[in-house]
Amino acid sequence: MADPRAAAEMDRFKSEATDIEGFSPVEEFVMNFFAGVETSVTTALWVIDRLGANQQVQDRIHAEVLSGDAQTPYTDCMINETMRFFPPIPFLTREVGADTVLEGRRLYAGQLIMVSIVGVHQNPAFWSNPRVFDASRKEFLDNSFDRRAFIPFLTGPRMCGGARLGRLEVREAVLAIVRQFAFSRADDVIRFDYALALRPAQGASVSVSRR
Repeated sequence: MADPRAAAEMDRFKSEATDIEGFSPVEEFVMNFFAGVETSVTTALWVIDRLGANQQVQDRIHAEVLSGDAQTPYTDCMINETMRFFPPIPFLTREVGADTVLEGRRLYAGQLIMVSIVGVHQNPAFWSNPRVFDASRKEFLDNSFDRRAFIPFLTGPRMCGGARLGRLEVREAVLAIVRQFAFSRADDVIRFDYALALRPAQGASVSVSRR
């Protein structure tokens, strides 16, 4: 039987939320639920794709996972590099709040602009060889990367509210999968689709076997 106090609290929340212009609690829930699931799954799929393309990296991560150590720096680096190179949301749009000048370009209130997450993640001012997928990327292993240049969950007041949960989900999924399965690829050609998130294309040549 449902708790009447919980039902009353939900009714109060819905009543207050609908008072906010343009805000729909139902739409917000659905968007966050599906976006959260999709981005976590696609990130894990990209990790699998890249493991299949590099046997040495896969063996090193497998050994790290089996070591039983709570600290898994190389695995964490691999996951971060995957999110850097294949950000789940590769671009987004924002509305300019007030007239301003940015890098010499005048922007006007109400104007829509597109922000390239891929562009930020591949800015040579912050990353060495930014267009190369490097599972041993020094910036991540040394924890020396500029936080402004790594925004797979966005940043600021619009940052993904499930960022910490998303990271945890991906990490635990990778640890569990690598412990039991091995992956291989017939080639190293990157193929992708884009729906709710940037994801490997269907039919990508990744073979799976149990260890």
